Amino acid sequence: MFEKTTLPHTGFKKAYQRLIMDCESSSSCNIYSDENYLNSRQHSYRVNCYGLVTKLVDQVEPKALLELNRHINTIGKMRPSLDSQGLPAPLHYVDFISQLEKGTQKSRHWQAIPSVFSLKKGDIIAYTTHKTDQYVKRCSGQHMMIVIDEYYRTEKCLWLKILDSTQSPHGLCDQRTKTLRGVGTGIIGIQFNKHGKPYALKWSVYQKGALKRYIKIVRLIDL
Repeated sequence: MFEKTTLPHTGFKKAYQRLIMDCESSSSCNIYSDENYLNSRQHSYRVNCYGLVTKLVDQVEPKALLELNRHINTIGKMRPSLDSQGLPAPLHYVDFISQLEKGTQKSRHWQAIPSVFSLKKGDIIAYTTHKTDQYVKRCSGQHMMIVIDEYYRTEKCLWLKILDSTQSPHGLCDQRTKTLRGVGTGIIGIQFNKHGKPYALKWSVYQKGALKRYIKIVRLIDL
């Protein structure tokens, strides 16, 4: 049995909402790339998963990105290096959100969302296979996405329509095709405990087993 619902929007800036809508409808000039170039006016997206999220944040609230980068500068060499543009990787987001949850990091622009029961459209999900206090040489096993809507919910799994940039579409429900990779929408599943804390995910509705990950959710907030 499942319960079908529709998520409210976070209420964050209308410019952010418009950018998400533009990305949802993107088709041409859309390539998965570590170049991380985004021009929403020309509907040109050449980004990877964290490039998509970070570029959107930078366009609507650059001070939020500065705040995140200041946190990264304090954690030093125990984190994987940033890409050539200096963009934060998913592991950096996970570490930052973890500190927000613990109360050891203060923020004027970000709010940690510890439970999937509180999700809204526009929330950002980041996950990694590594604990954030571990040193890793590569950024593999990490991903980022933006929540678009709730698809359906079972007792232990929340299925979400999400926006991301990937080379591996999320099954037959995905907007992308064999020849089109990059920015698009798809359906993923988030498994959670009785408190709503996420602990595993399914890449598509056809995946049998769930992947255990360190999953964190964050919301941009207006001052």
